[in-house]
Amino acid sequence: MQLGFYFDQSRCWGCLACIVACKDWHDVPSGPASWRRVVTIEEGKFPDLSVAFLSTACYHCAEPACVEVCPAQAISKREEDGVVIVDRNKCREDAHCGIISSNGTVPQLTIEQEAPCQVSCPAHQSAPGYIALIAHGKYNEALNLIRERMPLPGVCGRVCSAPCETVCSRQELDKPIAIAALKRFASDHATDSIPQPIPRTKEEKVAIIGSGPTGLAAAYDLVRKGYGVTIFEALPVAGGMLAIDIPKYRLPSKVLQRDINYIKGLGVKINTNTALGKDMTLDDLTAQGYNATFIAIGTHRGVKLPIPGADLEGTLIGTSFLKEINTGKKVKVGKRVLVLGGGNVAYDCGRTAIRLGASQVHLIYPESEENALAHPSEVEEGSEEGIIVHPSRTFTRVLGANGKVSGVECLNLRSMCFDEEGRLHIDPIPGSEHVLEADTVIFAVGQAPDNSCLVGTEGITITKRGTISVNPETLETGWRDYLRERSVDKTVDAMAEERQFATDRLRGWEHQFVAAMTCTPLCRHYDIAQTQAGPLPLRGETRTP
Repeated sequence: MQLGFYFDQSRCWGCLACIVACKDWHDVPSGPASWRRVVTIEEGKFPDLSVAFLSTACYHCAEPACVEVCPAQAISKREEDGVVIVDRNKCREDAHCGIISSNGTVPQLTIEQEAPCQVSCPAHQSAPGYIALIAHGKYNEALNLIRERMPLPGVCGRVCSAPCETVCSRQELDKPIAIAALKRFASDHATDSIPQPIPRTKEEKVAIIGSGPTGLAAAYDLVRKGYGVTIFEALPVAGGMLAIDIPKYRLPSKVLQRDINYIKGLGVKINTNTALGKDMTLDDLTAQGYNATFIAIGTHRGVKLPIPGADLEGTLIGTSFLKEINTGKKVKVGKRVLVLGGGNVAYDCGRTAIRLGASQVHLIYPESEENALAHPSEVEEGSEEGIIVHPSRTFTRVLGANGKVSGVECLNLRSMCFDEEGRLHIDPIPGSEHVLEADTVIFAVGQAPDNSCLVGTEGITITKRGTISVNPETLETGWRDYLRERSVDKTVDAMAEERQFATDRLRGWEHQFVAAMTCTPLCRHYDIAQTQAGPLPLRGETRTP
């Protein structure tokens, strides 16, 4: 890891204490602390020439990432004394390496100068760094770099929505680099092992309600800061919606468990079959000595639209449908399945129905085909498996015969939009009523938190959208200066959101507080079979050795 900072040279005594302290704080194994790179800055022309000297804070790391990242291979580490050097004859000055800039000066390390993929990533992953390490065959080092900001590399490599790939500079040439797939590759091919527990350095301990991506990420950051951390999970397995709502063909249980075992190895305790409101209360946790409680209960409750026929035999809720499948229950679907919704969960339901024996699966959603909510990879893979889509349609009622589903009545739409409060507004085409036949209808039109565990808790208010009302800046609820989380809809966003809690809100312990977060993971899937260093795969591409 390459680090850097700036200082007032007119007041510097040259004691190097700042370098030693910074290396110690970041736990960076480094070379000789007495070496510094000094560059000259010249502005203007004679006789109005201004000259200044700046010293870069290069730490001459034991294994500098900049050496691997440099596309021109201009950076190397001198064997005799461990000093990192730059070959000016090789340096093309066309990449931000953190050492050199186009004008020969110390680069201003601002977010605008970072790679677009890193800026767009909610977790701020160093994609250029771990991709370069993978290209050099250093899979263990790549995985370690990923884990600096990502507690679930195996999971994220499979289910991340990959906003980084939408801004990848490579697409200006051909296609974006398969950044998410490479994260998965590093996780699958590194020599992974259970880490040693991190010594607890702080007296305070934190209770986390929920072991989904948000809860696990919060626990990961907090235990690394030296706090005692215990997760309480209502389900019999850890992982939350990652474990019960994402189909196994997308996220195998062993991959999720491997990431969870790593977090547990750091010292995080996970108590399953322990539900808030049933087995304990917030007051109980306070009495047990927890100084903070972080509620990350997820959005497990599926939504069924209040339309006629929604309660007929043969109507299912998407989240419940997936949960029953993932927990080993036998679920029967008809030969002709209609899924109401066009997001990633809808595609998960449709593709799962195909695997259960459905001969036809149709998706109906109000958005146009160009504005479909599902990720493009979901749409492509669903189409390959035979899913038929019906965009720009709304569903008015579920039809039935003898108490069982027989079809869905639909209307074609000219347009649709959501207002600021999330309410849907549609412009139907008069006379476009039609019926799509079905013997199973699955509602996949949205999800909400199940806040029944908080009913009766004084000071906690539930909003119209089903989330917990909080101060948007501090995440504080009204219960004894406690906090809660915001609602997000992607796994990687959930893990990034919790950093506000783990980093900012635990600086002071004057009051106890509760934080809460809810997330709905989106799914991605790539098949990468590459066992040696070589050309990097493009997005959606599979390569074998």
